Formats: sequence, structure tokens, C-alpha cells
Amino acid sequence: MKRTVLWVLSTIVFSLFSAGAASAATMPAAPTLIAPMEQSVVTTSLPVITGLVHADLRVAVYIDDVFNGYATMVSEANGVQSFAYEPFLGLGIGEHSVMVRAEDTNAGTRSDKSDVRMFHVVHALPAPTVIGAVVNDDSSASQPFMVGVAPADSTVTVMIDGQEVGTTTATSHVSGIGDFAFRAPSNLRAGWHNVTAIASEPSGFGRTSRVSQKTAILISAPAVTAEASTSNSNNDEPSGSAGQADQETQETIAPEESSSNNEVGDVTTDDTLSSDVSAGDAVAEVSEVETDSKDEEDESTEAGTDDQDNKLTFLGWIALLIVAITVVARARKRRSGDMSEVTFSPSSDTKGSVDGSGKPQGQLDLQAPIENKNITVIKHDSDSTDHKENGQS
Repeated sequence: MKRTVLWVLSTIVFSLFSAGAASAATMPAAPTLIAPMEQSVVTTSLPVITGLVHADLRVAVYIDDVFNGYATMVSEANGVQSFAYEPFLGLGIGEHSVMVRAEDTNAGTRSDKSDVRMFHVVHALPAPTVIGAVVNDDSSASQPFMVGVAPADSTVTVMIDGQEVGTTTATSHVSGIGDFAFRAPSNLRAGWHNVTAIASEPSGFGRTSRVSQKTAILISAPAVTAEASTSNSNNDEPSGSAGQADQETQETIAPEESSSNNEVGDVTTDDTLSSDVSAGDAVAEVSEVETDSKDEEDESTEAGTDDQDNKLTFLGWIALLIVAITVVARARKRRSGDMSEVTFSPSSDTKGSVDGSGKPQGQLDLQAPIENKNITVIKHDSDSTDHKENGQS
């Protein structure tokens, strides 16, 4: 009896040991996490978890020690495949943990847990806003200030046409939003440029914002001042007639040994006079050029005045012609009115009679000569309304 019990117990222990050894030999290796990194900061509530695992295995993902789902296999090479996983629910702001383990669905085994990674989910840093270019007492149109707003106390990196040109710091404010101003570099070409900016935290989690929207600014060409142009002209002046005059003044004529001191003085005086004359000629030429330009302006002004006078004269003649036509028309109308006042009437004894031709004698025959007809002319007297009769014609 005792032998039987011992045999059974030994068989059971051997079986358990053999099963443990076999399972240990077939247990898959734990996956390797790539992202997120330890103590990293993410600005999204759905961070992507990536890693590597042996082929033909699936990966279970645990977030905050709770199973969250199975990863998707992305690619495979040389017996190793990569995986990626995105949480099906958004993670809250704060610290989180993640770990993974591999499972062999064919053998029904799974690996140990991988290393646990700690990461932080934070709000995204707002991107700066470039407002535009400003010119004040400390800047110019060729080098304006590029101003905007950004998170308070953040470091603002300014880029022009996609190239980084410098950094500045946003001001501090209780609202969490500060302003910044960055002066454009002097080597920018004149014309329009696109300005963008990125904000980053100098401390804390070291968050970095996305790139701001593009803002167009105009860089003007440096203005040439009057003093600069005058100095340049003065530097070039010795090569002209004035420089020759100075050179002639500095030249001295060596007197002959037999000449007296008076002759030497005369020669020096003549040389000085010649230099003065040459300088005066140069001034006279300049004045003549100015006079010619003024004369041309006066001539153009007089020509314009003459053209205006000609136009006025032409309009005057047209007005006189219109007045003359109006006067003649009125005179003709008045004359026709006076002629309409003359009437013809037959004598009383011939009214209603008919002559041999069959025409009534009371009517005037315009084709026959007027003979023995009573012609009555009615005239309007301004003093009275009486009518007077004239004699027979």
C-alpha cells in the first residue's frame, strides 16, 4: 500500500515538472516597446504605441495595468514584425503607463510582460500668430518689426520664407498669452516675404507648438539719404574741372636765376588768377545750364498759354456767329409779319358781279395787271385805331 502511494506521488511530481519544463521551452519572448519613450510628453489623447515582436504572434496592449486591445501588425522582415496601436478611448491629461506581451494563439502560450513605460499626456502648446510688420522709432521700412502673440514666456522661433532667421521671447502675462516683436534682418531682399513662427517651452515639459499660419510682409529697399548722395558727389568732384583748378593752383612756376623777386611774385599771382578764372568758368557753365533749363520751362509755359488763348478765341468767334444768325432770323420773321398786314378788297359796286371771263369781280386776278381797282391799305396808327383810305392807284 505504501509503495503504491509513493509511486503515484512520484508520477505526479514528474509529470508536473515535465509540463513546466516544456512550457518554459515554448514560451514566446516578450515584445520590445519603441514608443512612447520613458517620461516622454505627448500632446494628444490618442498616442500611438509602437514596437517589435517575433513573427506569427499577436501583441496585447495594457495601459495603466488594464488590457486595452490588440495591436495591428504593420510589416514583417527576417522573422520580426512591427506593430502599432492607438487607444480606442482618449487618455486624460496626466501621467500614464503602458506595457505589452506577446501571445502564441497556436500553442496557447504567452510571454512575460514587457518593460513598463511612463509618459505624460499634456495640452498642446498653442501656435503663435504673426500679426504683421510694424515700423516705429527703433525700426525702418527696410527692417520692420514682425509682431504677434504667443504663449506667455515661450521662446518664439521666427522663419521667413521657410528659413529660420532668429528667436525672441514672448512677454509674460497672467492670461497665459504674451506678445513678441522680432526685427527683420538687414540682408533680406526688398519685396514680399512669408513669415511663420513656432513657440516652445523653455522649461516644464518642453512642449513645441505647430507652425503658425503664413503672414505676408513687405520689405522696402533702403532709402538713399540726401547727405549720402552729397558726400558721394563730393568724393567724385576732384576728378572734374574743380580738381583741375586746385591742381593748377598748387603748381608753381620756378623763376629763372636772373629774375627778380618781383617777377617771381608776378608769376605766382598770374597762376592764382588763372585758377580763379577756371573755377569761375565752371560756376558760369553750371549757371548757364540752369538758365537754359528755366528758359525751356518758360517756353513750354508760354506755349500752353498760347494754346489756351487760341481755344478761347475760336469759342468767341463761334458765339458771335450764333448771335448773328439769331438776329437775322428774327429780322426775317418780323418782315414777314409786316407783309401779312396788307389786304386787298374790291369796290362796293363790283361785289358779287361777274366779268366776261366768268370770274367774280370781287376777287383779285393776280395774273392780270391791276387797273381801276380800289386798293385799301390798312395801317395801324400808334395814336389811334382809325383806318385811312388812300386814293385810287
